[in-house]
Amino acid sequence: RIRVESYLSLKYGITLKNGTQDYISSDGSTIMWSTTTAWAYNKDIFGIGRDDNQELAQVQSKSINDESVITLQAVGEWTNITPSFVDISDKEFLTISNDGGTNTWTTSDSPSTYNIMNRTWKAQEIGDVWTITLDFDVANLDFDIPTLVSGSNYYFVYDSDNDSSLSDETPTAMTNTSGDLWSISGINIGHNQIFTLASEASSTPLLSVTKVHNDADNIVTTDQIVKYTVTIENAGANATGISLTDTIDTNFWNPYNFTYNNCGTPWQTFTAPTLSFSSINIPSVSSCVITYDLQVDAGATGGSIISNS
Repeated sequence: RIRVESYLSLKYGITLKNGTQDYISSDGSTIMWSTTTAWAYNKDIFGIGRDDNQELAQVQSKSINDESVITLQAVGEWTNITPSFVDISDKEFLTISNDGGTNTWTTSDSPSTYNIMNRTWKAQEIGDVWTITLDFDVANLDFDIPTLVSGSNYYFVYDSDNDSSLSDETPTAMTNTSGDLWSISGINIGHNQIFTLASEASSTPLLSVTKVHNDADNIVTTDQIVKYTVTIENAGANATGISLTDTIDTNFWNPYNFTYNNCGTPWQTFTAPTLSFSSINIPSVSSCVITYDLQVDAGATGGSIISNS
């Protein structure tokens, strides 16, 4: 039964059992798509491949799910109706699934001077299907890929050295084949490699600030020490001479124990209730992280922790 369900799921781009079931070929042993290899990449499964016993001849594929934005095509293998199978042999497969990330840009794990999509895809390859073409629909109504941060081209970036990171990769410019379709062709993605879309970073700094604390119940108690982490994310060009102010709740003593990571050599001053930072420098497409401690005033009776930015 599993072999039949796997065949139908791969043929029609159906995500079998919400990504909790291996896809098994007709021999009962070849795994076309593995839950173990996929790990968190178990959304919108689709793929190409060949299984002669089941007459599976798949050289073009797309997930039927609403948020699917990729069409996969084996280069030089014609169509599903008349596949040529120049490079794909029996029991060879290439499947793709994603991690369910959002349709937003991020600097996390991005190559220098680029932003990448928060959604990442992973390939699983059995044998060698050789080169492929990927077409991305950037205007899917259910998963609308964001407009470019800067420049006029979407870029494709994949984990060519298979180290589970994209930050050390060089994105490749894609081709706008028609309307909202952007294509990358002639690529040979290997087993367990991840990929996504990229955009050139802005030519000016693009800053956003978040602030969190380590108190789980969000309630202060006398003499309690609370650690705050302020993250300034720069999605654009180098940012220099940045200033930031923070308001300290009156339940706390003066802030202390400051640490800075990737912030240059900033200064901090405190004139209750305002904590000020100045001379912050953040390189392009990276984040500055500031931490500091606050101790609850011995005379405080307790109250909600204030966590504003």
